[in-house]
Amino acid sequence: MPSVFSRLAPYATPQWLLILLGSLVAYRVLRRLVLARLASSALNRARAAKSLRRTSELQVAEAKMAETQGQRRTQERNIVAMSATQLVQKMSKGELSARLVLHCMLSRLLAAQNEFNVLSESNFQQALDAAEKADAVLKSSGRPIGSLHGLPISVKDSVRIAGLDTTLGLVRYSAQPASDDALIVKLLKAQGASIHCKTNIPQTLLSFECSNPLHGRTLNPYNKNLTCGGSSGGESALLACRGSVLGIGTDIGGSVRIPAHFCGNTALKPTARRVSLQGFRPSVPGQEAIPAVAGPMASCVEDLTLMLRELWVQAAWDADHDLVPLSFNSEEFRRDSKLNVGYYVDDGFLEASPACARAVMTAVEALRKDGHRVTEFRPPLIADVIAIYYALITSDRAQTISRQLEGEVWEDYCKTLITGVRLPPKLKALVSWILKNVVKDEKAALITGATRERSVAELWSLQSARKQLRQQFFEEWKRAGDFDVVLCPVHVLPAVPHHTFKKISFTCSYTLVYNVLDLPAGVLPVTTVDREKDAYTYPARGILAKTARSCYNLEEQHGTPLGVQVVGQPFKDETVLRAMRIIERLVDFKPRTPI
Repeated sequence: MPSVFSRLAPYATPQWLLILLGSLVAYRVLRRLVLARLASSALNRARAAKSLRRTSELQVAEAKMAETQGQRRTQERNIVAMSATQLVQKMSKGELSARLVLHCMLSRLLAAQNEFNVLSESNFQQALDAAEKADAVLKSSGRPIGSLHGLPISVKDSVRIAGLDTTLGLVRYSAQPASDDALIVKLLKAQGASIHCKTNIPQTLLSFECSNPLHGRTLNPYNKNLTCGGSSGGESALLACRGSVLGIGTDIGGSVRIPAHFCGNTALKPTARRVSLQGFRPSVPGQEAIPAVAGPMASCVEDLTLMLRELWVQAAWDADHDLVPLSFNSEEFRRDSKLNVGYYVDDGFLEASPACARAVMTAVEALRKDGHRVTEFRPPLIADVIAIYYALITSDRAQTISRQLEGEVWEDYCKTLITGVRLPPKLKALVSWILKNVVKDEKAALITGATRERSVAELWSLQSARKQLRQQFFEEWKRAGDFDVVLCPVHVLPAVPHHTFKKISFTCSYTLVYNVLDLPAGVLPVTTVDREKDAYTYPARGILAKTARSCYNLEEQHGTPLGVQVVGQPFKDETVLRAMRIIERLVDFKPRTPI
């Protein structure tokens, strides 16, 4: 009986082989087109559903807000200018109604949404009901509900709220409302707060821009041509517009700190395991080598502590056994002793732009003038820490994120990052060798070579190396001055143009280092970009520096906020907050409200 191969032999001609090859190529192209069409159709349906729900919510909010139109016309500007702490005090005493405060916030929120696209989910009806309940309780009992009585709080999209979607900018998670609140939301609500919205994020969270196909792109309120930052970008933009006075973000590489820097907010990345992540949707489930954290975002340092006092409590530790049971140390926060401060403006990997360096020196000079001890610090092992970060965060060869993106319309930066990580190992090794030995740029070679798939044994080895680096870093910290805190830039650049993350993701070196080392780090605004003061006066050295400078445009960035990063020792979060409070008082910088 003839074999299969002998039967096919007559067709094994060049013409038939070309037809077969062409058919395979056509099939792959057709399959991609069909999948793209399906993804686009699903996206359009999800967008339409979101738009319909939001329109309904807006109609309800606008109808309710009409009741206080006269009051808002005379009081809105003063109310939204107050801090969260001041608002709670006035609402708790009955000097302001929770309803009026919420209506003023919603008025600003709607304006911010129209101008800058800050929302992922609206929660207006629940917030309106909560405000009316707060006013009714105070009127009937004479006592506030709790320490956050009537306060509207916004949260990042990845925080679960009962009845709302938690999409991460992905269609696959749309139309799947959560059945329960995240733990920290429960704690805040128990003290009288209401959650009036969820804010926009980048697709999969892993970007310092803020755009996704489902909810669109969020713009910087100080300049629409610039990004508001990410991944807590919508939160930061809304706070800048005073559509919220207190919010929750998350951080795995700078995601509360960079938006705060770009938009003029105050924020804290706490030490890991101090704030619960129970009920959050992670971008890379199971990745724990670089700890993700949740942190507060606000307009002033005092407001950060207002939230943290209600999150570092027994009720949190009873419900989430992964937490370290440390309550808020009010004594440390209120201490008035002088600080021992280190600082740097060049981490040895990529020097900060003149604008961001000047922001650090603004805080340094204010502290020196006030009698604090301030010493220049040369942080050790930064290149090694950065290499560890990229190696750990990409050790699964981006398979987890790729699975979440199946059937989705991808943002450009996702395509660029995942393609880069998934280059064949031999090709990546060759590119890395050329960058190091031909181009003579060891830093670019370092990042290129670090992003590849790792075996379990390699992953364990990296985690061991991370622990050793952390110990070495602290030994140098102690030897150099045993600082209470260290000041440094938040980012290499001020707020950058849209669509640039995919080519300058490496400019996060000043923040991601402290995710690897798991140190508490806060950000507060201290000045703005000045076209007259902040020009480069020397040439760029290396590919990374030249690429970063291509996104530095003083005419475009003039007047945008600049923050300083304040870093502390592990679990010394309150010391970081104390230093931030002192700097805030000394610098006395208040960003203008964009709307």
